[in-house]
Amino acid sequence: TNHSYFNLSGDPMCSILESLPPFTYRQLELFLYALGAVYPPPLLATIAFMYELLPERIEELNLDCALVTLGKRPVILCIGSDRVTGDCLGPIVGQMLVERNVNAFVYGTLSHPVTALNLKESVRHIKRVHSDKKVLAIDSSVGKASDIGKVRISFGSIAPGSADGKKLPKVGDVSITATVTDLSKTPLSAVRLGIVYDLAREVTDRIMRHVK
Repeated sequence: TNHSYFNLSGDPMCSILESLPPFTYRQLELFLYALGAVYPPPLLATIAFMYELLPERIEELNLDCALVTLGKRPVILCIGSDRVTGDCLGPIVGQMLVERNVNAFVYGTLSHPVTALNLKESVRHIKRVHSDKKVLAIDSSVGKASDIGKVRISFGSIAPGSADGKKLPKVGDVSITATVTDLSKTPLSAVRLGIVYDLAREVTDRIMRHVK
């Protein structure tokens, strides 16, 4: 078997890797390679096997993969309004990151939120001052009732305000969104703060582990 970054030929655990869904192994490969680590094949296989046993952790793995690609001291753009409960995920994450002294340039906190009103100005400032830095964009999102509480990661930008029909610039090299409500059942203004706060803490903890 020939994998691009690791020579697993002859390893007895290789069959486990072959049984994994392709995207799972590719993401795992990217995660380990981005860390700059050299793992012996048995350890790599054990890690892959762990994720096969715990498929619900695949999204966590995707988040890890994305965060380690940000490099040193990235820009973290936390989007949302502190005046709307369902839209305040970004400002809460930004506030938590600042209070925990994250090694990054943070824009968007409870005291200085980045909203639809000043997003364009903030993006221009970031491009001018941090042109060599990658940007992690964070925002709340809406979806189906079954998606509430889920955190999603993507390589690429997000379009803030799209749920409200706003036309705002796409932002981010990597983006994190957390689903806070199903608009057909609960408007953003009526989302329970506890839901948003728990998601914000989850996102913040994950970032603190990987942005150093």
